[in-house]
Amino acid sequence: MKNLKIWEIDDDDTVAVTPLNRAGQAESETLLEDILTRNQAMLEDGLTLVGRQTATEGGPLDLLGVDKNGRLVVFELKRGTLSRDAIAQVIDYASYLDQMDLPSLYRYIADRTGKLGIDKIDDFEQWYSDNFPHCDSPTPARVVLVGLGVHEVTERMVRYLAGRGVDISLFTFHGFKQGDKTLLARDVEVDSAEVARKPKRSTSRQQQFQERVEALRVQDLVSKVTGMLERRSVSFSPTYSLKRMQFYLDYSWYKREDGTGSPDRAATIFIEPDGVGVNLGFHPVAVALATDAFEQLEAEGVTPVREKSGQKSILRIGTAEDEVRFPLHSLEEWEARKEQLTAVTDRVCKAYDTARQEALDSS
Repeated sequence: MKNLKIWEIDDDDTVAVTPLNRAGQAESETLLEDILTRNQAMLEDGLTLVGRQTATEGGPLDLLGVDKNGRLVVFELKRGTLSRDAIAQVIDYASYLDQMDLPSLYRYIADRTGKLGIDKIDDFEQWYSDNFPHCDSPTPARVVLVGLGVHEVTERMVRYLAGRGVDISLFTFHGFKQGDKTLLARDVEVDSAEVARKPKRSTSRQQQFQERVEALRVQDLVSKVTGMLERRSVSFSPTYSLKRMQFYLDYSWYKREDGTGSPDRAATIFIEPDGVGVNLGFHPVAVALATDAFEQLEAEGVTPVREKSGQKSILRIGTAEDEVRFPLHSLEEWEARKEQLTAVTDRVCKAYDTARQEALDSS
């Protein structure tokens, strides 16, 4: 928008075109932060600012908000042209917030509200829970650069980061004079959501899965469940699709009743992000290996979701045709069910090891 000009057009019998002059930069600089604080929708719809000039180890964070989806947003305002130094600055602020545990983060925000035009929030944890009951955490924070202009290098760097998964946006404001009035025009230079929607170069299935996990903000849950599975058996071989991380086991040792062999590998357990949380799932082969363990869980009140699967059990043990999924909506729910789900996973792994050893001994 370096050469942007705006004209006021009178809609009458005689069309009069009046050019609007740019406001002096110093005048725009003075107005910008105060105006954005009082008119938060100018930054984005549904935003609630919860901090202004908030102290961090790297300096004062200009504006801190919570967006309509419950995510923290770190705004770095430059009352002049945005340079590439602003990128390092805003990421520094976001990383400072990210290293806090949730109780510390909630106290940090609450203690710094009620200043410089920001409403006071005495208990941020309760405020967040009331306004975003389906969100477990406001992190990781999004970052937004705002200025009265932008260097070409800065825009290029922001676009690069946004295209590689960093939730970073950039927009500029431009001031114009209309008589005694000052007008502000906003131009979105880089919108991280728009960049994310653009087709990307082909990536591996693992990377596509990880990007889905990050987009759904379930990295911590996936990490916890994956860690549990990897500690259960060194024989697991993980593979990826867009929607699932599947753990395969080797069944080349197994012989069917008709004497034919089984597939070399078969998916046995899976992790599936679903937009609400994560499913820990067991394919029919796993259910056949440890049917009594799944029945015991249901007797204890842990009711899974059962669904017909296209993959029937390759084992003669039982007649399992359903895959079984245990929904986990939060880290708290994982902690509550961890012991039981770990126990049933242990039963599957031990039953597999026993069946494999027996088959090898008899061959």
